[in-house]
Amino acid sequence: FPSHDRVVRQHDLLLIDLSDRIANNELAYSRSNKFSSLLERQQKLFGLLSDIALYDADGRAILNTEARASEGADVSQRDFFLHHRQVVNNVLFISPPIRNNVSGKWYITLSRRINGLDGRFAGVIATAINIERFLALYSKLDIGRYGSVSLMHPAGILMARYPYDPGYIGLDVSDSPIFTQNLRVGDSGSIVMHSRFDGVERIYAYHRNPHYGLITMVAVSSDEGLESWKRESVWAAGLVLSLLGIIVLS
Repeated sequence: FPSHDRVVRQHDLLLIDLSDRIANNELAYSRSNKFSSLLERQQKLFGLLSDIALYDADGRAILNTEARASEGADVSQRDFFLHHRQVVNNVLFISPPIRNNVSGKWYITLSRRINGLDGRFAGVIATAINIERFLALYSKLDIGRYGSVSLMHPAGILMARYPYDPGYIGLDVSDSPIFTQNLRVGDSGSIVMHSRFDGVERIYAYHRNPHYGLITMVAVSSDEGLESWKRESVWAAGLVLSLLGIIVLS
């Protein structure tokens, strides 16, 4: 699903650029008005469904484009911060979905580690993407009356699903056959199974992004899928018979 892959890639490139700017000047640059202005411009570019934040080595917020966030907010116990403090590399970390306690909305955090000039841990640069951004993309797909589109974390956590039900977000479905069997032998494929959410039997097509490990699943109900197949089969059979008639008459 190229659209949400592009969203993640765009945010990752932003984090790479910002982390490089900060690393070359330690945190002094990050506290400047110039950097604050840069963050505001980038946030406007990416829209209201994304926020950008910078945290120091103790997990305290230095800057945050979210209007309701307060400077000095502590994220030292969040998964993404603990990961970067412990893991030395600067690989992008994608967190399971996080629910904002104030707005009640769900976000996916993308983050990168920042090192000081001496190579030691200096903080984290992160961007939070509102899952509404993904839902807007999924809503444009024709998946039938009982179809669904899902975005899964590599660990098997449901990050976004259309049609949207906030009660499903954050659920662990790593025991699904797609994770326990199919994804162990390939990045793409299809499977027919009943949904654990509503019991509807669906035909699932899945794909794992080779760069970020995110899994996309697009599903249509078996009844609708077979009905569509029957219509196409009848049309194809009619075409073949017509062509055969032309050949015989000629």
